[in-house]
Amino acid sequence: MPVKLSTTVNKIPLIVNSTNVALIQDFYEYLKNTGASEKHINNNLKAIMDFANHIDPNTTFFDVQRRDQIIKSLDTKIKTIEEDPDARESKRHCAI
Repeated sequence: MPVKLSTTVNKIPLIVNSTNVALIQDFYEYLKNTGASEKHINNNLKAIMDFANHIDPNTTFFDVQRRDQIIKSLDTKIKTIEEDPDARESKRHCAI
């Protein structure tokens, strides 16, 4: 069952880095004000919150300066052959 937007929003304060929490809350407000759909907002928030939880708790989004910091987090999303026998994720990853 998909996670509701309200559930995702309630998890924002659980992120350890307070600077990242403020940035994510600002991003959420921006998305709401632009008329983005709940699904779009939810997907974006889940992605950015996952990244915030993946990086070092003392690292803010402002500190992320290298591509490999982002790629390392994204690589954790690639499924194994057992999880995805059609290898859809790895095909997408190779195309980047």
